[in-house]
Amino acid sequence: MASVSRTTSSDERRTTPEEREFREAMSSFPTGVTVVTTFHEGVPYGMTLNALTSVSLDPRLLLVCLSSTSRTARAVIDRGMFRVNLLAENQAAVSREFARRGADHFGDGDCSLDEHRLPELPGALGSIVCEVDTVHRGGDHEIVIGRVLSCQVRPGSPLLFYGGGYGRCTLVA
Repeated sequence: MASVSRTTSSDERRTTPEEREFREAMSSFPTGVTVVTTFHEGVPYGMTLNALTSVSLDPRLLLVCLSSTSRTARAVIDRGMFRVNLLAENQAAVSREFARRGADHFGDGDCSLDEHRLPELPGALGSIVCEVDTVHRGGDHEIVIGRVLSCQVRPGSPLLFYGGGYGRCTLVA
């Protein structure tokens, strides 16, 4: 069991009452925060997401949901490989940056690439490198199942998203 302390953020997108109700229901479930990155045709891409879950241990598969209209989704699918950066509790600003649509998140394009030529975010709690296994359309998102190639995790606490804001995890008995 964990308790969550949080800071709030505003969502200025106009929604129907049904959409608001669904968003409110989903926001009552705390999740970790990640940034999915890839590098395609000489350009780094990245986006914040919290729609991540394990699918299978054998073979090792995970699932991420990427907005169908995002450039990152197209780059992940076209490249066929991506990295899930697991954000640490002090990386809310990183999450906000990569959540901005259309922004050049990597500045001048200079970023640290790993042996797979995938962008690594400094300070992340860990990362999971995947190759795209399958892609399914789900409403306004691409459901990407990735075959896990490697994982690394460092000690620390994760950044959480709950109730429309960021928080940190406090473990209780």
